[in-house]
Amino acid sequence: GRSTQIWWALDVGIAFARLEVGYDSALKEYHKKQVTQLNTLISLLIGKLSPGDRQKVMTICTIDVHARDVVTKIVAQKVENSQAFVWLSQLRHRWNDTEKHCFANICDAQFLYCYEYLGNTPRLVITPLTDRYKYVLRPARDIVPQACPGFSLRPPPSGTCSEHHIKNRCPSYLS
Repeated sequence: GRSTQIWWALDVGIAFARLEVGYDSALKEYHKKQVTQLNTLISLLIGKLSPGDRQKVMTICTIDVHARDVVTKIVAQKVENSQAFVWLSQLRHRWNDTEKHCFANICDAQFLYCYEYLGNTPRLVITPLTDRYKYVLRPARDIVPQACPGFSLRPPPSGTCSEHHIKNRCPSYLS
């Protein structure tokens, strides 16, 4: 899953770089590539897979559908550069060759990815609410660390990402 997210952020960055030097269809072409990749994953799911392999492919599909939706939104809004909020507000993972670590960026916050192992488990759909959870609370934790001691990048379990749940996780920030 994480490597998929690293490649996605890198590919979108490359598409933005091409767009910024005048290749107007760079993001649209990348979007087509995403759709092709998703169709390939769906073909795998239709075939015969072991339960573990099926779960892996379904997890990648979930992540890639969200990535496709983000690029769809960027294209629809006619975003012209990589400094647009619609892109910066995304959780973007990147590999740093010099430091040999993965970093996660969102808005203007950057932090070392802690290599949390989630196992080969089902992945929840990534929604605008889970995105909002990440781009509001993560920077808040950087500003006032004691405000969100229980915050992690992993959204809360399905059905619990409510105002009540977030207030319980970060009471001093939201009160």
